[in-house]
Amino acid sequence: MIAPRSFLLIGGEFDGPASWQYIFEAKKVYKLFNKEYWVGFLDHASGHRPPEHAVDIAYKWLAEQFDLEAREWRE
Repeated sequence: MIAPRSFLLIGGEFDGPASWQYIFEAKKVYKLFNKEYWVGFLDHASGHRPPEHAVDIAYKWLAEQFDLEAREWRE
């Protein structure tokens, strides 16, 4: 329902490999808009709260999606 807007699923301890099926299906829809790289999955596998390195990756991905300057994440 959000295609073709950017979407990043950030997975924790219980999301794991099973979540890839949803990303693969979403990519099919995004491909209709020639934007299959605008949907992604970051599996940090470390509980509900993402660790700092995962947040940094997520912010860099969002900066790329919105054509912004990437910066280091500092909590």
